[in-house]
Amino acid sequence: QVRTFLQASRQSWQPRQTPVIILCQTLPTAEVVDALGLINDENIAMVVGSAREASNLIKAGVKEAAFTVCPATDDLHGDSSHLNAEEWAMIDADGVVLYHILSTLGVTQKGKILFEFKQPYNIFLLKSGLEEPTARPSVSSPERDEKR
Repeated sequence: QVRTFLQASRQSWQPRQTPVIILCQTLPTAEVVDALGLINDENIAMVVGSAREASNLIKAGVKEAAFTVCPATDDLHGDSSHLNAEEWAMIDADGVVLYHILSTLGVTQKGKILFEFKQPYNIFLLKSGLEEPTARPSVSSPERDEKR
């Protein structure tokens, strides 16, 4: 995903080359570095770390970024028929967690953010703020039970 994005953004027909900072779990292999020309491109930087840690996101420059792209982290390898209901529910969990971290950092209010989800209905998990429940659960207490 990142490779395709970088290759497209570096085409000669692009009006300009936007600076890109990539936050990745591990350093890319030498083959990937060579294939993408990362050594010679001054507009691409890499930060190694987890996107689940706000400090890594800040170090990567998310607060200053005009655009933030968050590809899905789970790769289905083309076949999703083997996934059970719980796996389907968790497939976009990293993106949801990342959204809430970015929201806490105040990034979702100022920049443009693009998320990739494997299950489109998971976008509803990105709602900011909690809505009031329509029915409150009843709470039982010894004092309350005695009054009944």
